[in-house]
Amino acid sequence: MSRPRDPEETKSLRPIIYQSAGVIAAFFVAVVLQKLLYNFVRSKGVAITGDEPTYIMQAQALTHFSVQILATITHDLATRVFPNTYPANATLALVEHYVGPVGVISPFPPGVSTLLTLFVTILGPVTGSVIGIIILNTAGLIWLHQRVSWLIRLGGMAQAVLAIAFAMPAILLAANQIYPDLIVGIVMAVGLVELATIEWRGKTSALSLTLIAMSIAASPWLQPKNLVPAVIILVAFLFVVFKKQLRLMSASIVASISVISFTLYLLYNQHYYGHLLGLPEPFPKVTAAGVQYTLGLLFDRYQGLFVQVPYSLLGLAGLIAYGRRMPVAVLTTILSFMAILGLNGTYISNPYGGYSLAGRFMWTLIPISLPWLALVLARFEERRKSLKLPLIVAALVWLYQAEPIFKGQHGYYNALLADYKRWPSWWEGLAHFLPQFGGNTYYFGTPVWSLPLELIVEALVVGALLYWLRTSLQGS
Repeated sequence: MSRPRDPEETKSLRPIIYQSAGVIAAFFVAVVLQKLLYNFVRSKGVAITGDEPTYIMQAQALTHFSVQILATITHDLATRVFPNTYPANATLALVEHYVGPVGVISPFPPGVSTLLTLFVTILGPVTGSVIGIIILNTAGLIWLHQRVSWLIRLGGMAQAVLAIAFAMPAILLAANQIYPDLIVGIVMAVGLVELATIEWRGKTSALSLTLIAMSIAASPWLQPKNLVPAVIILVAFLFVVFKKQLRLMSASIVASISVISFTLYLLYNQHYYGHLLGLPEPFPKVTAAGVQYTLGLLFDRYQGLFVQVPYSLLGLAGLIAYGRRMPVAVLTTILSFMAILGLNGTYISNPYGGYSLAGRFMWTLIPISLPWLALVLARFEERRKSLKLPLIVAALVWLYQAEPIFKGQHGYYNALLADYKRWPSWWEGLAHFLPQFGGNTYYFGTPVWSLPLELIVEALVVGALLYWLRTSLQGS
């Protein structure tokens, strides 16, 4: 006979039950709103384009336990699965593919398509892929929000501010695109947050070990470039385990899973591409053009991380301020951030990701940097500072960025124009004060004074924030 539950025990469980129910409800509401947003932007000309059909075709092939996509391409073109993407007489040449040693395959690793297979099987190729990517990205972002809130013990008001930052219009638009950039950033961020959790608390847990192993092992399968930060996170995790004198068996399991995954990934590449690193492409080169596009991924008025999602800059500042409390996690996050930025910025053969939504090549950086805004909000709470004003400001910033979208005046796709006066911007009224990096422009941005101006403003904000955070931390 089971023991009757103590009334006090039941009472203590209620906040957890209520919070869990609230998170689940928020997830379903967010998915519905994301689908409505997708329908809205589709009415404005945003359709399945670029590499997206190939990811969908690869998912279709995987439902038949095959990575060869020639039969799927032939079927989809004949039945007009993508009527707005390919003309009626489209041929294989119009579809992204690679003729490898064992047949026609996707030029992309199978990670993203594998995640979409269940949705494609149930809902069909296009609808299933769209719903699937929305669910996966939404679930990942909510998980990161809740995990950092738990780690830092954020209160309700701080969590609301953080939620608005996670739901910036620029992020919502990215979350319904069938590309690996955002989701791989989420997967990497999950591992980085768990690394911080282990270092902060000085102990491991089954959940942390599972998530960090998943993050490291899955990253290269989602996008080849992420093999570099995956290795960085693995080395950092092992260092923390030895430094904190934690269970070596746990470390060996995570390391074994990671090494097995990396080995299988390389073998897969060698078998299907005839090349260990996947699709044979030129290595990134540090050139003047590479410098321009790298800077653009941070500061460009249309492409830049710190322009589209300014909270990411505050998140990095908050992270740096906590360098003494979790130095390995901070350094690992910065190194991972720089690795992705450098690899994507110097990929000048396809700058900014070609004909895709603006900012795609920096989407991976958003989940890596944004969650650490929680550290800043936590200091407000600990110093008993009211968060009403930050909440109001965050809501107004959200509306400011969303206004052109809902007015039908926002430009979605990359536009490599030479004329900086016609270069789009995310913020109405600020276009001429922010730099352009693209087209036939000066390598440090056009107009020449705009990058220094942006850097000065950002340096003042970050400097003031760091000063307050470090003074606050020293006093605690």
